[in-house]
Amino acid sequence: MGELGGRLVVLVHTQRGDATCIISLRKANEREIRWFEERLGEDGRPRHHA
Repeated sequence: MGELGGRLVVLVHTQRGDATCIISLRKANEREIRWFEERLGEDGRPRHHA
């Protein structure tokens, strides 16, 4: 998961030798956005639990 053009996206890839092959790139769904924000926050930085 990561941000592309201000939108959260999901990238699926595989390694084939020295090459990285992209299988899929799509907009994240609501559940994935929630998961991302719960773990990393809206700014994409890891949350530290006290």
